[in-house]
Amino acid sequence: MALTFRLAKPEDCTSIRALFLTTLEPMAKSVGQNIPTDAYSQLADKIGERNLYLLEKDGALKAAMAFHEEDKALYIDTLAVQPMLQCQGIGSRLLREAEMIAESRELYRLKLHTPEVMDHLIEFYQSHGYREHHRALPEHGLDTCLRVHFIKELDQHGMIDDMDHEHDRVLIDESMGA
Repeated sequence: MALTFRLAKPEDCTSIRALFLTTLEPMAKSVGQNIPTDAYSQLADKIGERNLYLLEKDGALKAAMAFHEEDKALYIDTLAVQPMLQCQGIGSRLLREAEMIAESRELYRLKLHTPEVMDHLIEFYQSHGYREHHRALPEHGLDTCLRVHFIKELDQHGMIDDMDHEHDRVLIDESMGA
């Protein structure tokens, strides 16, 4: 099965925002927070910064990821997989793609955080080599649920800074359903 991993385009923002909101809803409920009406409203800025990517099959959005560079690291802000496709290896695939993007930018560290009440996500990230760095309250101050901050150090493979290598690749993944 062929999947396409590519840099998002402005016309993708609406569907990516809908995906991000759909996957954020259970997390927001678990921490007792309402989703702000302007959540993910600035995705177009991420495109201009080359920091919003998607995974699609036959033009249909299956997953997406947004990130930014921070302290010589690639910080994954949001990683979202269509709910009916979760637990099929797509999130793992996106984490591998994030590693490749980080290396192409000569960033040898990945960072992210998740609410501590999301045990399955903590286990997921730990199973992919992320180690807990610290726990802290969210900077937005809208809830009091601690966030678990993770870091993963990457091996330096000597990859040359190659922004064209970051996206627009066809991937094969037999484990993903139609």
